Amino acid sequence: MLRTWRHSQPWGRWMVPGQLALAGAAGWLGWRVLDSRPDPALPLAAMLTLWTAAVFLATAWRNRIFGETRLRMEARNTVDPLTGLSTPLIFFDRVGTVRNLIRRYGHPSVLLLVHIENLPALAAEFGPEVAESAVLVSANRIRQALRDGDAAARVSHSRIAILAEGMSLAEGSANLASRILVAGLKEPLPAAPTEFLKFRIVLAAVPLGDISPKVLLQRLFSRMDEQLANPSERHILALTAEELLA
Repeated sequence: MLRTWRHSQPWGRWMVPGQLALAGAAGWLGWRVLDSRPDPALPLAAMLTLWTAAVFLATAWRNRIFGETRLRMEARNTVDPLTGLSTPLIFFDRVGTVRNLIRRYGHPSVLLLVHIENLPALAAEFGPEVAESAVLVSANRIRQALRDGDAAARVSHSRIAILAEGMSLAEGSANLASRILVAGLKEPLPAAPTEFLKFRIVLAAVPLGDISPKVLLQRLFSRMDEQLANPSERHILALTAEELLA
């Protein structure tokens, strides 16, 4: 307890009176054994009661703090702290699971990479705080455009990856990607009432090879970088599984 005193608050303070009461009860009992007079039980009972109560409170408080710490650590590994979306680790695991389902049942799935195109302009004109709030607004609007079974993860400062299970490439391009673009232009930003969110999307059918989900996402990143290097009016680029692996 002495070694961990600085890290054991506030429950550590409850242990001190408890241990002192236990030491007092032990000393009292030892002294009364040597004394031939009748032993009044009230002081002993009071000290033991104090010891029991203090140890119970300290243990309950400690378990609560440790439980909250464990939940925060688990949440940090599974949930992005800014957007509330999944972390890349959880997203990659989900992609691997979906690919096994594709092999078994043959139903298609789609990977999307959404890039928030005007973040640098927002940061330059309104400041980094507005740009940071735009990331949160983007995550919320993308989440609202997804179905219940879809997964989304923030994979970089300005990019969000999406897995749409059971969706073809054509449906993903015409339906889901279009909904995301409209969600960005639906309302201006709360922190910048004259500005809207501008998204650029690259999507591809999930391929069946042994290529890892992380490498698949890197391929989408490369295609997105190509689109940004030579921007066009098309804000949605759809790739087949073969084109993604090429």
